[in-house]
Amino acid sequence: MNSNKIVTITGPRRSGKTYYMYQIIDKLLFAKVEKKSIIYINFEDERLINIEPDKIFSAYSMLYPKEALNNKYLFFDEIQVVKNWQKFVRRVYDGITKNIFLTGSNSEIYRDKVSSSLRGRSINYHLSTLSFKEYLLFNNINPNLKTSANRKRINAYLENYIKWGGFPELVNADDGVKIKILQEYFNVMILRDIVENYEISNSVIVKNFLRKIIRSFGKEFSINKIYNELKSANIKTSKSTLYELFDIAESVYFCEKLKQWKKGKETINELKKVYLSDIGYAKAVIIEYSEMQGRIIENIVYNHLKKENLYYMRNGYEIDFICEHSRGIDGIQVTKTLSLDNYNREIEPLKNLIKNGKIKNGYIITKDPIPQEIKIIKSIKTYQLSDFLINSPLKY
Repeated sequence: MNSNKIVTITGPRRSGKTYYMYQIIDKLLFAKVEKKSIIYINFEDERLINIEPDKIFSAYSMLYPKEALNNKYLFFDEIQVVKNWQKFVRRVYDGITKNIFLTGSNSEIYRDKVSSSLRGRSINYHLSTLSFKEYLLFNNINPNLKTSANRKRINAYLENYIKWGGFPELVNADDGVKIKILQEYFNVMILRDIVENYEISNSVIVKNFLRKIIRSFGKEFSINKIYNELKSANIKTSKSTLYELFDIAESVYFCEKLKQWKKGKETINELKKVYLSDIGYAKAVIIEYSEMQGRIIENIVYNHLKKENLYYMRNGYEIDFICEHSRGIDGIQVTKTLSLDNYNREIEPLKNLIKNGKIKNGYIITKDPIPQEIKIIKSIKTYQLSDFLINSPLKY
């Protein structure tokens, strides 16, 4: 709260960024900071459209003419709406107060587009939708797997988490409206962020392209293939437009791509896998969603693991995730059920990579318990999904 840095809080819409700001304000009030020393502004309020942001300070001075503006705590929600917001924030930081907190829903807040004027002056905290452990806490469930009764209760909540995803609003919503909420997120928020904020004229292309991304989650993703599919459906676009749309979809925290593991070698047009920032988007769009549990679980594990040095492997071996870290390289397979039918497909690639010295450890993550008749070699560790998501055995 007193870092003397511009604190940016980023993440997808409806992940709880505004509420997190309220929590920080609550802590300030608890620490005896006066309420009049805290200024909160939501720039998506329609009454503030096209407002000159400096008028905030004029209005404050009218309310509190005897109060100096220095050292006040400023909370600017959805700052990306403000034109030239970087220059405004830099000027406020240099001349008024160092206590600045920002939220934003796209990459202009902290990814490649952050103005050089803020570099060295800001620190970013990324807020995702709820992890499974947070989901349990939101439901007042103790995330303790030691007792069989609590494990059974936790696994029941895991089924709901797999079914609906981790958007906080859904936790207390009736099942009858959850699908409508998710469809609202897709149809209004995502499309508005992309179509309006990026001034894209053809919303049909955007909607169809995002649906293609959703249907590809957990799989390799090809712009060329989607271009041909849209062309066959008489939807006119260009490959360059689709590449740009994919970058935009990433920037608004809709999805992320995962590169192939090639020891740093990469070609521009190589295939990549795509994952959704929250699996709830797939529930909103795909009718046969319940039949995709393997891919759903893989997407959930990706969101739990995701880090800079995470890859997948398709070069002779099929490995869901390759993690490079300071202690070596790990291979991770994710499957709903490990059985005699899929044993060789899941285990053999890990065994061979360990034997050849390409990875240090192998892991298998399954939703269902592994049958006793299946024997796993000592160099490969197994985790049930609930244990993996709660206890985070892989820490990099």
